[in-house]
Amino acid sequence: ATLGKLVPLIVLVVLASRFVDPANLRWTIEPTMASVGAASLLLFYAFLGVDTPLCAGGEIKAPGAPCPRPCSSVWERCWCCTSPSS
Repeated sequence: ATLGKLVPLIVLVVLASRFVDPANLRWTIEPTMASVGAASLLLFYAFLGVDTPLCAGGEIKAPGAPCPRPCSSVWERCWCCTSPSS
C-alpha cells in the first residue's frame, strides 16, 4: 500500500520538475516579521477552517431536511429574522 502511494507521488514530482523555473526560487527581498506573521495567521486560519464544515456535517440528523442559510451581513440578518415567511 505504501509503494502504491509513493510511486505516483515520485512520478508527479519528476514530471513537474521540468516546469520549475529556477529564477522563481531565488529570494529577491527579505521577508519582514510582519509579512511572515500575516502569512502564518492566514495559513493557520485556513487550516482550521477546512475541518469545520466536515465536523458540522457529521452532526446533521436529517441530511435531506432544509437547513437555514446564514446571513452574510448585519442588514441581511435583520431582514432574514424580521421578514414574514410566505
